[in-house]
Amino acid sequence: MRTTREREYLVKARTKDSAQDYELGAIKTLDREQFDHLVFVMFDQHSGAYQMWRLPFDLVREASAFQIHKNAHVLYMRPWVLKDSRVEHLQ
Repeated sequence: MRTTREREYLVKARTKDSAQDYELGAIKTLDREQFDHLVFVMFDQHSGAYQMWRLPFDLVREASAFQIHKNAHVLYMRPWVLKDSRVEHLQ
């Protein structure tokens, strides 16, 4: 039996386009703190992984906003989010 909790990851993905801010869609589990890190994968036009980042839960919570019509938090990957010192660029 494990005595420590395994790390949990939430993965969100987008295709590369001309927009500067990428909406990652609804995050319904933010209030329940059910993940430790969010991994953001950006795919190129050929469905290859173009870039990837790992964000800690605390940053996701700080940078997300609750949207009533979605009944969920939404994170926009703005330049300031990706430049935060807690973000790890994976590729």
